[in-house]
Amino acid sequence: MKKGYGFSLTVLLLCLLLVFRFDAMIGWSLRMISKDYKVAGEVVFNQNNDFEYRASVFEADRGYVVVDPLGVEYVSEDGQTVWKKDLASQNVVADASGKSIAVAEKKSGNLFLLDLEGNITATHSGLGSVARIKVLDSNHIGVLLSDNRLLLLDKTLEIIATTTLPSGEVIDFDIDASREDLVAVLLDLDEDPFDTKLVFATFNGSIDRGSSLSEDIVYALHLQNGCVWVVTDSEVIQYDFESTVLSKTPIDGTLLKFVYHESDRAMYLLMSKEEAVLSEGTSTESVLRVDASGNETTAFQSPMSDVKGIVDFGDKFLFYSDSQLMFVATDGAVIESYPSESAIVGVHVLKDGGFAVEYENALKIYSKR
Repeated sequence: MKKGYGFSLTVLLLCLLLVFRFDAMIGWSLRMISKDYKVAGEVVFNQNNDFEYRASVFEADRGYVVVDPLGVEYVSEDGQTVWKKDLASQNVVADASGKSIAVAEKKSGNLFLLDLEGNITATHSGLGSVARIKVLDSNHIGVLLSDNRLLLLDKTLEIIATTTLPSGEVIDFDIDASREDLVAVLLDLDEDPFDTKLVFATFNGSIDRGSSLSEDIVYALHLQNGCVWVVTDSEVIQYDFESTVLSKTPIDGTLLKFVYHESDRAMYLLMSKEEAVLSEGTSTESVLRVDASGNETTAFQSPMSDVKGIVDFGDKFLFYSDSQLMFVATDGAVIESYPSESAIVGVHVLKDGGFAVEYENALKIYSKR
């Protein structure tokens, strides 16, 4: 009888331990519930212990797309799985934007386009060895092949143009559909000295203009309001679509992070200066603002150390590190701050104001109350 009682007590203690452990696991989520947001749901992935093929998370219209070795999953803004489809191969690249999801098998070059109901709306087989794909808008898909050919396809996945890009690593590419222009930036480390290449091509595939930036390491390309922004390690340059420099803003220090703020129409750059002296409770990192005219101002001191990412979030920013998430106004004022008990991998935001926090093996989704 005593033996049975002891066993029951052990089971009870184990159950209590599991309950307390579960409370600890969700504690951060509970703290994240503020007056504006609530925890809507959670998606778990990377459950096969495969460190070669890991999940990718994308924002789509009113939801999130998770692509991992087990399949493609569309999750609504309120955290509910709408549908999930298996993949025939683990070796895929993907992208999503708006109402379109594109998935390609890297080796064969078989490309599939899906809508948000999970229907395959178009396919194209045998494109070649695929390095990257990008949903450019509702009517265009870009496919970068391993040999630096850039394919532009329409929404039926028919090839509109093939552009052979110059040598170098393609950092990013985008289009201005109204002008029928394709823009790409490349970093060529084999040149002596190394350089950044800005390339403009037409929708017929012809490269007809461009620019070369000697000894500049390019980080980003952004097309906005008829202007091409290029961010390098030493300057922020704005071009028009004739490849003419509109403004050139030197930046002093080490560029750590950057983000274009849509509502403010300005590029924000997190900078670190070696000569900065750390005071107790402060960060040596500052945020610079470069406006559409190329004017630079110091917007504010970084509200946290070890910033892992900055995300444009309506009229504010989301700053995050491994262990913390902050809502920050454009003047640097901290609106809200929350600790994280697990390392944050990334933060994803939706146009309607919802957001999701990505961890190594899960996506936790928050929606407006």
